[in-house]
Amino acid sequence: MNARSDEKIKLLLMKWGMAGYGVYWAIVEDLYQNANALQTHTERIAYDLRVDENMVKSILHDFNLFVFNGDYFGSASIERRMNERIAKSEKARESAAYRWDKMRTHDDDDANALRQECDSNAIKEKKGKEKKKKETNNTITNLIISNVQHELVDYINDNCPRVAAMKKPLTGESASKLCDEFGLDLVKEIILAMENYAPLHKKCLDTNLTCRNWLNRRNDTSTSNSKPNGSNSQQNTRIDQIADWARQQANNNFFFGD
Repeated sequence: MNARSDEKIKLLLMKWGMAGYGVYWAIVEDLYQNANALQTHTERIAYDLRVDENMVKSILHDFNLFVFNGDYFGSASIERRMNERIAKSEKARESAAYRWDKMRTHDDDDANALRQECDSNAIKEKKGKEKKKKETNNTITNLIISNVQHELVDYINDNCPRVAAMKKPLTGESASKLCDEFGLDLVKEIILAMENYAPLHKKCLDTNLTCRNWLNRRNDTSTSNSKPNGSNSQQNTRIDQIADWARQQANNNFFFGD
């Protein structure tokens, strides 16, 4: 809106010119800065604006531009505009609050969904860890079982350094199985024969497999040369034959590999 088109302003311009127009807007600015209420002290206002006091009195009283209440004055148009601002500000505040509530509700939904997803992932992760822990425990248990020291392993470590140095040494579990199947004494004889076998490290890698193969081959050979009748003497004779044969073949560097 162009204030100069207002009839009241035109009358002010006629009497006081643009100087009076400037004083009017300076007073309006002060009213905006002071909640639309200034003390009616024309001398102070004139001093503040560096103008004649009579001009100030005329602008306040002669053109019906301001309203008075006791020792204070203000502007009806300024009051209206300030109320409009307050209303717009309140409406904007309500709109902002609505948007905030809506956003917060949406965030809560997202948070709940995220929490559920996190809980689900946590459960899966926990199950995965428990499974991995169980597998690890089983592996450790199997390792412990396989490495339980056996009399035969001690015998190898103490008396057969070449056998002990093979790429795949004999485990406690394998030693136990060999002794259960063939007897400790016979297995020791075969281990000793392997120790005396010159190309052992070139031809053989796995202690258990080599020992088992030698035992089976010698067992087959000794069986064909004896008549099994179940007696202890016959069994001992067969064991002695196998042991003697193993020593003989080892001395001749006969190859019985893995």
